[in-house]
Amino acid sequence: MMMRCCILSLSATATIPWAHGFRASSMIPWNGRSSFVDTRLFANMSGGPPSSMAEVLCHKAKDFIEYKNRAGRGDDTLDPVFDMCAPNANLYGLTGPDLRPGLEDFFAKFEGLQHTFLADPKSVGPNTVQYPFSKSWNSMSDDGNLLHNHWSSIDPEKPRDRVERLDFNQDGLLVRVAVVDSSAPLEPLL
Repeated sequence: MMMRCCILSLSATATIPWAHGFRASSMIPWNGRSSFVDTRLFANMSGGPPSSMAEVLCHKAKDFIEYKNRAGRGDDTLDPVFDMCAPNANLYGLTGPDLRPGLEDFFAKFEGLQHTFLADPKSVGPNTVQYPFSKSWNSMSDDGNLLHNHWSSIDPEKPRDRVERLDFNQDGLLVRVAVVDSSAPLEPLL
């Protein structure tokens, strides 16, 4: 199911029965006479009922993986990932001025880095989704042969049962991304 986000300006008296208001961000004066509310609306492109917040955040998690994979293939930069982030974002322990160069260095180190969902993203809190995943990348062996590497967040032999957890703020922006044990308690957002 494909979902899209559209931003509409609605007068205070306008109603759209199929619309679900995600956030009323501000009152913006228009011609000094009327007020308009900038409201983010999420609707299924199939014309069905609006998406729940959990569905919207799970879709954002899929976008996050897709943006990382595009960057890993060299089809795009990591800019779309950074565009998803709140100003105070913490991605894998990288924050502030260290975030962009740290993530770019990580991707440069792992040629062709690709991520794959091992299960669909699942909502585990009001603004939190998580999913098990695997990643693959290429490297060169000491004797010059191309190596194809693979790591899975779930590995019964280790044993390892980890997930990538994404926390969003009330505006739908990423505030924290971390790889954690699947049963780790949710941490409060700062």
